[in-house]
Amino acid sequence: MRSIVLNLIVEKTETGEYWGYSPDLPGLHVLGETPAEVVNLAPGVAHTLLQVRREKKLKTPGKFAHFDGSQTITIQQGTPAHALSRTHQKIARTRV
Repeated sequence: MRSIVLNLIVEKTETGEYWGYSPDLPGLHVLGETPAEVVNLAPGVAHTLLQVRREKKLKTPGKFAHFDGSQTITIQQGTPAHALSRTHQKIARTRV
């Protein structure tokens, strides 16, 4: 079984919950009570989002272009752009 790595950024919200999103997959947003919950939920949400994009014949971003539904999605946690130095923020923006 093939696997696709998804970069996931998890941040604490003003209400104390945790929010996860991915610069790799626009539209992926996951909310949970703990960072672990967000990380656990993200692969399923990403898989569903990619399935819908595939079924509706919508463009799928870069590394997900060959998604056919059989792949598993693994999480790699990243650092929020606002937590990076100015140089790294510039690099992060050019990669998105």
